[in-house]
Amino acid sequence: MGLQVAVFGLGRFGMALATEVERKGYGVLAVDIDPEKVNQIEGLVSSAIRLHTINEQELRDSGVTQCDVAVIGFAKNIESNILLTQMLKDLGVGFIIARAESAVHARVLQKIGADDIFFPEQDMAVRIANRITGTSFLDFIEISYEYAIYEFQAPNYMVGKKILDLDLRKEKQTTIIAIRRGDEVLIPPDPMQILDSEDLLIAIGPRKILQEISKNR
Repeated sequence: MGLQVAVFGLGRFGMALATEVERKGYGVLAVDIDPEKVNQIEGLVSSAIRLHTINEQELRDSGVTQCDVAVIGFAKNIESNILLTQMLKDLGVGFIIARAESAVHARVLQKIGADDIFFPEQDMAVRIANRITGTSFLDFIEISYEYAIYEFQAPNYMVGKKILDLDLRKEKQTTIIAIRRGDEVLIPPDPMQILDSEDLLIAIGPRKILQEISKNR
């Protein structure tokens, strides 16, 4: 099983993000409280679920606990985004990215467990800039102004080393969440896994740091 991403809130931003992630070959769980939006995206992603209310049981039933990353993007709904962030953290979702409407809202979300924050209007400029300038990575998905998911060939300096010994999470705020090795996908990879020169690494972290660590040197 490959990387699984949950997208909550299927407005214009959430719809575009969910379909783009699915197009890139990752599994997507798309969730909204509006049945029309759920019907609209059904068939375009791996799974589309309607939430009747935001509660722990419905979230468990949705399958979100099987996801590696959750993006919470209900537009103009501060209360729902805060509640969802807290519940998903309690349910053990590994990496949570939440939409904020203001700096104050962002601080609240971070305090209750969001790993990263995004402001859709601000982030659009970054996406357009990247489309214009291109990228040397095999694949990437921008999640927020600062964070992204990248897939890149294991650089020379990582080959032959254990993931644990690279200490990326502590030193670089970056996590290798999957390894593509031929037809096999290791997710999550064992920290004792020794990296091979043919490995394709899927990592989540700050874009600037991902650009740095993915270089052969």
